[in-house]
Amino acid sequence: MANTSAYIAATTFGTVEHAEEMIAAVRRVHGTVRGVTTDGRAYSADDPHLLRWVHIAEIESFLTTFQWYGARSLTQEQADLYVAQTGVAAARIGVEDPPITERQLRAELDAFRAELEGSPAARRVARYLLLDPPLPWASRPGYALVAAGRARQSPEAPDLGATPNGSPGACTSQDRFACGTVDCCLSPRLTHPSTSPGQCPCSNLQGGERELRGY
Repeated sequence: MANTSAYIAATTFGTVEHAEEMIAAVRRVHGTVRGVTTDGRAYSADDPHLLRWVHIAEIESFLTTFQWYGARSLTQEQADLYVAQTGVAAARIGVEDPPITERQLRAELDAFRAELEGSPAARRVARYLLLDPPLPWASRPGYALVAAGRARQSPEAPDLGATPNGSPGACTSQDRFACGTVDCCLSPRLTHPSTSPGQCPCSNLQGGERELRGY
């Protein structure tokens, strides 16, 4: 998780040179990851199909979360720009012909659903992330609120109030309070040209501004 966060930070906020170094490092690691699933299927971390799934799931999650909890939602043009820009780094990792619009992104995610299945390993990961994160006890109540808000976004969890296609219709004041507090606490010293004193700087970042302009 820490390595994934470092990759996201480098390819979003870093220089082009820093991003290229991180992409090369990830590709080297991917080349060493091979295995066989419990039902006998071989896999590798540089499999273009698996890379595509990771990219699509990741970007859909980021985009949906921003649309739900951001200070203002992206326009359709901005959302498409975000998807297209994230595809530049993804292509360098090994994703073939990544989606360039939100509509394509969500269509491809839906196409993957038939391949998804639960497993003991997947449930262990979900429990680790949602119920037993490696955080100090004092931080866990806030994290639990954020995790519950993300669960509400899942179309597989209608009982939690999810709405189709990442619509922010089910976002609650509790969700916004939790995410807004975490957002501001994690980045109190960031500055942005249009940030007012005391204002959370992340509220001013547009989708296009979060991606490398050098690509």
